[in-house]
Amino acid sequence: MSETNTTSVPVKIDASALAEVLSKATASQVDYIEPAPFIRDAAGRIDALYKQFLLLNKIAAALHGKRVSDPIPDALKLIKISITFASGPDHQNVDVADIYNVACIADIAPLISTELGAIIYAIEQEAKSVADIATKTTETCTKARTDWEAANPDRKIVRTDLVTKNGAPVVGTPIEPQVVVNPPK
Repeated sequence: MSETNTTSVPVKIDASALAEVLSKATASQVDYIEPAPFIRDAAGRIDALYKQFLLLNKIAAALHGKRVSDPIPDALKLIKISITFASGPDHQNVDVADIYNVACIADIAPLISTELGAIIYAIEQEAKSVADIATKTTETCTKARTDWEAANPDRKIVRTDLVTKNGAPVVGTPIEPQVVVNPPK
């Protein structure tokens, strides 16, 4: 067994900013989020992301199976690629540069691939946020309903959307719960 010489180097890390963030996080309470506007806004973001995904996927489909050195296929005409960028010390200068000449698939394929991956990730994160708020909303409402039922033993919430007056099931109508006084047991 060979002996290894090691040297210890003292390292000093300024963790004051991290400590401050952690102390604020533990000291602050969680903000209440209205679920309906959050879910509505998330749906809008998902819709915009998915539309962008579909557009880029059209280009990707036309390039699929080709070699990166191949020219852009005749079925796809790239008119221009616009790049909006910020420069300057604080990125305060915003400009747009247009590229009109794309010679081969290698000029664009990596950009599309990277963007598609980023869009998929963004949709995934939005979906996780919606699922999380939906779960928390369900938990909160279940507890509130249980508390309400305990405080109102002579009343019961029934769903009126499940059946019509003749007893046939109704599909696709909004839930319209109704409070029934002195329900039969």
